[in-house]
Amino acid sequence: MQFTPQQLVGAGRYSATTRIGNWNEDLMLEEARMKDYRAQKQKGGLGTVYRRKMEQANGRVPVSYWDDGFLRYNSYVVVEHVQTSGSLASDVWEETFTGSGEYVVSVGQRPPHATARTTFLLVGPSERSSGIVKYGDSFRLMANEALRVDLTTNSLLPPLYLRSTLKSERAMSPISSHQNVTLSPITDNSTLWVATKGDASGAEKFLATSTPISTHDNVGLVHKMTGILLHADAKYVIATDFGNETEVCCATMKNHSKSFNLHHERQGDRSADMHAKETQSPNLWRLALGSSPGAAEESRALPAPATPAIVLDLIVDALTRTSVFHVRALVHSLQAIDAKTTGLMEREDLKWAIKALESSSGKAALRDDQYDVLLSALDEGKKGFIRLTAFIDAIRGGSLSPSRMALVHDTYDGLTGAYGDVTLNVLRQAYDKCCEKPFQTIKSKPVNFLTLWTTQDPARLVSLHEFVDVYKDVSRAIADDSMFDQLLKNAWGEMKKDPMLLEMFAVERIQNCARGLMSDTDTSVRTAALRVLRYSMINCASTAQAIKLVLIRAFPILLIRDAKLVGERIQALKVVRRLMDIDASQVPTSVVRSVVAIANHKEDNLRRVALETLRELAIANVSVVMQCNGIKTLVDCILDPTCQNGNDVDRSGDSIKGASSSAKQHAAAVLSTHAQTNLLDNYMVMVLLSLGHCGLLQALVALAIELLSEILHLSARLLPDQHCAMLLALPQLVATTAYSQVDYLADLQSKPPEDRLQRERAIRSSEMLAELAHANPIGVSFNLAAIPEPVLGITMTNDTINATHFFGIPTRRGNLEFLNVSGVPNLNTM
Repeated sequence: MQFTPQQLVGAGRYSATTRIGNWNEDLMLEEARMKDYRAQKQKGGLGTVYRRKMEQANGRVPVSYWDDGFLRYNSYVVVEHVQTSGSLASDVWEETFTGSGEYVVSVGQRPPHATARTTFLLVGPSERSSGIVKYGDSFRLMANEALRVDLTTNSLLPPLYLRSTLKSERAMSPISSHQNVTLSPITDNSTLWVATKGDASGAEKFLATSTPISTHDNVGLVHKMTGILLHADAKYVIATDFGNETEVCCATMKNHSKSFNLHHERQGDRSADMHAKETQSPNLWRLALGSSPGAAEESRALPAPATPAIVLDLIVDALTRTSVFHVRALVHSLQAIDAKTTGLMEREDLKWAIKALESSSGKAALRDDQYDVLLSALDEGKKGFIRLTAFIDAIRGGSLSPSRMALVHDTYDGLTGAYGDVTLNVLRQAYDKCCEKPFQTIKSKPVNFLTLWTTQDPARLVSLHEFVDVYKDVSRAIADDSMFDQLLKNAWGEMKKDPMLLEMFAVERIQNCARGLMSDTDTSVRTAALRVLRYSMINCASTAQAIKLVLIRAFPILLIRDAKLVGERIQALKVVRRLMDIDASQVPTSVVRSVVAIANHKEDNLRRVALETLRELAIANVSVVMQCNGIKTLVDCILDPTCQNGNDVDRSGDSIKGASSSAKQHAAAVLSTHAQTNLLDNYMVMVLLSLGHCGLLQALVALAIELLSEILHLSARLLPDQHCAMLLALPQLVATTAYSQVDYLADLQSKPPEDRLQRERAIRSSEMLAELAHANPIGVSFNLAAIPEPVLGITMTNDTINATHFFGIPTRRGNLEFLNVSGVPNLNTM
């Protein structure tokens, strides 16, 4: 039988295999490392991170020196391995597995000088341990502090200690499968070690106990909890970022020769608890000190260890990254809890209450070990509870400085002098929320400062003590006295309430600086420059200077910017209104044209504000409004149904919803007219009064009457008799309509017609009927000769309408109804 080459070679066969060990965890670790690698590669930080790691790990550090060569507690030593001639080294950047909190330790090549990763601090089992270390004494080996510097917070991370645990199926060394050795922040018995004499055995090793350990002795490091020696063998190689190094574990190595232990016990030379054999080379170590006093010179710039005061400063800094009021918000919430409970709070609850405000900063938060330092100091009796008043006093940091206390007292006295009793309503009236912008970031969540007061009853007095307590919390977040002074002035409006303060400054220089900032690319800077410009306008001279520097050319551009910049445009309109308050005759035409342009744009969210500004300016300086075609804008708004009953305000409010809360408050402050005010009353009265004042109204009325009179006479001659009969009924119809028109205009504000054609018909019909009645009084059943000449038909029938009935149907004021009987026209269809 013939076979193909593939058949002769043999094909692949199916075989069942089973994965053993922590294969899933290893796979997840590999995926996490690859993901981190790709992220670092995309950011271009692979080389930077590696270089920073090498610089920190191989940085030069001091090593202790003693003349007698004996080891002492709190000494920096280099743990040398006898077999490999290397030294014990730590890698605090490489976890044993992700999230374990334990780090890799190995034996690497000894550098020519002491480095951070090869130097350990020999500390005692308690803080009181001191003096010479002897054989049999317990101690811990702590990684060098230079490796535990947190660069983001400039603080020390928790210390790491050499630790070992019992071997199990879940915990063992990765290469040799012996008892695992790592660096861990845990400080229990698993981090305690004992030194034994390595070059001796039997009675000599036993009798060496309680003798000093010399830096020249070969020692065995016994793990106190398990009794196994620290081990490193050159055949077990582990790969690290520093190259191939030797794995470190716990394993006691023994030779295969006989020790005759029972024979020596019979002769009394040994006991059963003595090590019969010498320590082998994989278990031999040497605790080396510096060779000269110069090696012990301190060259590290380490941050101070964490203390309660430092942790409090870190908490305040974390809370004030976005707003200076977050410290007060924390204190206010804790005071509310204190008032409802026993005044005690669990440590974890208090920690998470702080973290809730701290997390909004978007930066690295405080670590749990830092919180433990503070909370342990405040935990009286170590019962797990913190007294809230003690924490509040601690975070406030004592009383205010004399200078700041004087500023707070002056501010309170100023409020008392201006408003009398200081209540929450007074604070709402006097407080300027714009003061918060320079002290918070764009991403910060807005904080309502007035809700952080202990007194929330609007009519209850705010005492001086409460005022001082609030600003004691705010003062904790502001380090500079001048900034604290500026916050008080901006918040309570000293600059605005006392313009004489500006006389101490060169107003021209302030306005020059503001002019330069108005061309900045940041809208918040331009908005602040407009506020400065408005505050600097205190009299006619400073106003004229502002017009000369800014308002003629640069200012109109700020008014007609993008509609999204609501806050900036509102500040520009407030500058215009400030100019009108001081001297409306100085308002430039370029500024008025910009306001007219905004008022003509129906979709602009500041149209109503611009219309109100035009109306007020037309009263004070009508010539500039007429020159800029502003009267036409006002008249167009009268006939525009969208301007009635605040419809434009509703649409503007929808546009401003997307803006910031401060922009909405500015818009509410600028727009003094109520949202339900009818623009017909505001603008029509003003236009009619202006026309009547210059004599145009009487001329227009006379001309209209003359023209309509000619039309009526011509109609009487040309139209058929039935239509002439209808015309003869117009005078009495005009009389009743004119009288009802008075109430109609009065009710127009509360209930105006929704249909534009209906409103125009009602207005025009009353005027035409009144003029026709005056032009053709034929057929009237009563004498109209004694009626004075009408003006728009309003005063025509004041004396006769009460006795007038129209086809038997009495008139009703404000809502007159007419029947279309016998060819009489219906008013609503005219």
